[in-house]
Amino acid sequence: MKKRTALAAELSWTEFEEKMKEHDLIIIPIGMLESHGTHNPLGVDTIIAEYLANKIAERAGALASPVFPYGYGPEGRRFPGQVSLDPQLLRKIWYAYGASYARHGGRRFMFINGHGGNSGILRMTASDLWRDYGVLCSISEWWVLVPQIAKELDCADHGGLYETSCVLAIRPDLVAMDQARPPVPDAYLSRDIHSGHAVTYKDLPVFAAVDDYSMGRAGNLGNPPEKASAELGKKVLEVYIDYHAGLAGEMRKVELQKDKP
Repeated sequence: MKKRTALAAELSWTEFEEKMKEHDLIIIPIGMLESHGTHNPLGVDTIIAEYLANKIAERAGALASPVFPYGYGPEGRRFPGQVSLDPQLLRKIWYAYGASYARHGGRRFMFINGHGGNSGILRMTASDLWRDYGVLCSISEWWVLVPQIAKELDCADHGGLYETSCVLAIRPDLVAMDQARPPVPDAYLSRDIHSGHAVTYKDLPVFAAVDDYSMGRAGNLGNPPEKASAELGKKVLEVYIDYHAGLAGEMRKVELQKDKP
């Protein structure tokens, strides 16, 4: 009897082989271990990415791989419990992760990224997998995608209103709302450059690795978390899941070259 599961780790190797004959799409969640305020667990990014991947896999009839819980985030290294790996090491690990699936039928990967510091590395990894194995990879971040679909959900925080709400919707037992603290105000580095959830110059976004200016003592920034709710979190998560269920179907329509190594 076939197992009714969307989780690759719950299948035997023969069941995995058969599943790849039905479809070749694998959802790969990537997380991080870092501070998200005194009220949230260190694994916020991992918890959200894993939940999204599993739900998308269920909705799309695909498989979700186990979540990779570590990433790149040196800006919060002063907070105990933070784990940040070398970006070149991560590129090799994620490439090996994908190559292992590609050798046994995986041809389309959907990377569900839970942490901003991983974005550039994942893009390089996706290019490597396409070049060497002909694997089609999509990469997205919920805090970037959701506001483009539902403009009332700006998702501009770190351990604030939106991330806290998402964890409340998934694992409320891990959130201590009585410990939620407002983030420090944006830091002005000059008259026209200030750092908050992002660095801006004359109110336009620019990149500068100066997150320590805004993280404050509590380790969160952006929208205050005190009004976070599971209802808001469910709304954010559903927007992302629904979009990716559709994307999964469209990715399956792409004709890919066969017989890559």
